[in-house]
Amino acid sequence: MPQGIYKAVSAMITEQRQVDTIARNIANSETPGYRKSMINRSFADVYQEMASNGQSGRPSEPSSYHIFSSGMINETGNPYNVALSNTGTETPFFLVEHNGKEMLTRAGNFQTDNDGRLTTTDGWPVQGQGGDILIPPEAGSVDIDEGGRLYTMVSTDDGVQRNFIDQLRVVTVDDTSKLQAESGQFFSTTDDIRDTKQFNSKQGFIESSNVNPMLEIAEMVASQQRHDSAQRALSEQLKSEARYSDVLGGA
Repeated sequence: MPQGIYKAVSAMITEQRQVDTIARNIANSETPGYRKSMINRSFADVYQEMASNGQSGRPSEPSSYHIFSSGMINETGNPYNVALSNTGTETPFFLVEHNGKEMLTRAGNFQTDNDGRLTTTDGWPVQGQGGDILIPPEAGSVDIDEGGRLYTMVSTDDGVQRNFIDQLRVVTVDDTSKLQAESGQFFSTTDDIRDTKQFNSKQGFIESSNVNPMLEIAEMVASQQRHDSAQRALSEQLKSEARYSDVLGGA
């Protein structure tokens, strides 16, 4: 197949992947802790790669990756909402458990289940230094300090007593590019995770996604235009091939 057709089709595939990725970002722009997704190749990359590969070369399939910059921190007043802010070069994550698998997330919109465990909205246990975090049934209220330490405030005959429960396990990895997305909110890794102290936790707040919807919409329009350009180029290539076949057929 002529290289021009390969180029046009490959560019269309790349731009369609980009449009799909942007649409997913926009749909999750209000999802707490969601990390923006991007693809690793552009329209121009397709042409450059095919020029390097030669006439018969086929470009590789585009793949996606996530951006781990912080999102906006918004106040909710919910005592089980917690936002992390970075205080150093490391990227901190909450550690949660799902079917025996450790997952990393910035989504701190937690709740308690019927057993008193602190969980995600999907019911996945949030991990503390001692495993699952259990909120005692007699807890009048829960206080979470900047270091992620949880305390219950219990009324007694002697007044309000502050009892330590556990400390949120906040972890990091050496290379966030190696994190594997289970969704845009939760990530797993085969690399070692380690505890970090380079964070502040803020009770009564949640971190929003790091997606800017207006920028995403602008990029979607541009990507759709590039897709349409590639589609027109493909149409011209096919017409050219048809004319060439007609000439050969009439020779």
